[in-house]
Amino acid sequence: MEQKLNSSIEIYEGKEMKERSIVHLDEEDKKMVILQWYNQVVDIANLRTSEKEVALLEAEDESSEIYMAIYDLRSIVRLQAVLGIFTTILVCGVLGSGAMFFSKLTTDLVISPIEDMVQRVNDITNDPLAAAHAEEERMLFEELEA
Repeated sequence: MEQKLNSSIEIYEGKEMKERSIVHLDEEDKKMVILQWYNQVVDIANLRTSEKEVALLEAEDESSEIYMAIYDLRSIVRLQAVLGIFTTILVCGVLGSGAMFFSKLTTDLVISPIEDMVQRVNDITNDPLAAAHAEEERMLFEELEA
């Protein structure tokens, strides 16, 4: 039943909106569907499927009436889009700051000590006595700072 009504809505949306109501006669169930659109500003045919919600109510008596309401969800969809953009920016910021923090830690804990060791090895290779004297001065300077 809902499939048939959805097809009638698609037929309705495909027509030009000169009138604000449409009557659709369902051939199999012999039921009449009346759809009225009260908003003069918004055209139902221009709403995307994510911007509207269709609610159906079938009459319990023998009148064979089906009531259908179409809700305009554009404000909710717009809010979801803004929140999605905000979430994307937040995730990019967190990932960027995490990458910068990781890069600084890697430089301080891994790369700088290796560069210092390579420099010391080069100093020892070039002049062992001057390197030993420079190492003693560095050790004394570190003791005085502490």
